[in-house]
Amino acid sequence: MDILKQDTGVLSDMGELIRQLGEIEVCNTLYKIELNGPGVLNGPHMIHVQNPSFRFECSEKDFLKICSAVFFAKKNLDSYKD
Repeated sequence: MDILKQDTGVLSDMGELIRQLGEIEVCNTLYKIELNGPGVLNGPHMIHVQNPSFRFECSEKDFLKICSAVFFAKKNLDSYKD
């Protein structure tokens, strides 16, 4: 893999795992959430939500949009229950 120098000055492989962000359980299935380096030179960092049989990949920006939508939907659902 190509080596790139990120804004932090740290050298890393493109698409390389930077760190584990956490885990989430959906319908009794556990998924890992990972922050990865850009898949292309000067591209955005990527988020992987995955388990052994499934993988979803999106940019960090799109991941934050999805998370915001999920939290907003949960808040609305809870308000209907009150």
